[in-house]
Amino acid sequence: MRYIVGYTANERGRDALNLAAVLARSQDAELDLVMVDPVHSPYTAVYPPESGYRDLLEEQLEQWLSEGLSLVPEDVPAAGYIRNADSDAAGLINAAAELKAGLIVVGAASNGIFKRYTVGSVANALLHAAPVPVALAPHGYSRTGALTRITCAVGNRRGSEDVLETAVQTAARSGLPLRLVSLVALDSPSGDEKAVLEAGLHAQDRLARAQELAAGRCPVTAVVASGRTIDTEELCMMTSRSPRYYVSAAYWDRDSLLWAFPAIVEADGNYARELLLSIFQRQGRNFGIHSRYIDGTVLEPALNWMNCAPRRLPWNATLPSPAIRAFCKRKSSGRGWRALWKN
Repeated sequence: MRYIVGYTANERGRDALNLAAVLARSQDAELDLVMVDPVHSPYTAVYPPESGYRDLLEEQLEQWLSEGLSLVPEDVPAAGYIRNADSDAAGLINAAAELKAGLIVVGAASNGIFKRYTVGSVANALLHAAPVPVALAPHGYSRTGALTRITCAVGNRRGSEDVLETAVQTAARSGLPLRLVSLVALDSPSGDEKAVLEAGLHAQDRLARAQELAAGRCPVTAVVASGRTIDTEELCMMTSRSPRYYVSAAYWDRDSLLWAFPAIVEADGNYARELLLSIFQRQGRNFGIHSRYIDGTVLEPALNWMNCAPRRLPWNATLPSPAIRAFCKRKSSGRGWRALWKN
């Protein structure tokens, strides 16, 4: 078994290398560190290509690759390769096909809300085009110990059966315990009992299938995990989730506070209070700016008068709600209200 490591001479490359080494130990695999050298193109930084520039680049890549190989633990077999390709993703996919690798490991981008786990452009391209599984190392991954368990999220979408089969094969190869997780997102703290019940039935069905595939080669269990969201309990507001909208999963004061928030107040005052707290913490520093990411970072840096107008609305809209009135008396919310009414 061979694993491709998309190596770069930075923290992301070291994260990928650390994860690959842990996986290789548990699966008795060999590592192939691959660095991609961009092909000659009119769109590269230096064109027409100069011999001196190419020589310096190749020498630098060789040096980085050598440094990467020196970081591989002594008990893990590893080799290094430099491949020419139009993109990093294409180079890694071609290397995986050439070397008959069973996995591609890359590091996560570090520009997410929590600076921990974000799918960057290379990982996104691999996830859509790679013919083999892709492992994404979290930002700052430094674990060196052996794996103790494999977890597989099960669902009903196309490809879910392939995910289950791959998880079973991986666990059975090393004898590691396999845990199946059926995820259900709940729309309210009280939960949706029907959704939880259906998730439990689905988990049991997948458990039976996994045990059949494992044939006793590894222990298999199944659990149901529930929460407001699939990946985190953090609450946030966004304007649109539709890929047809020109900016999806972004935030506007007008859309959120003027159009959506009054209805939320009427439906659930306590939930509205939590939303306001989230808005103050994430968006308060940039009220009035045309659009922002859901973490408050400016997306389109321009003052928009339509986003300034709703600032006075939430107070009048929330007066009927005792939960909101109690929230407004808290010291932690004072700064947010002052920001809303600041001229």
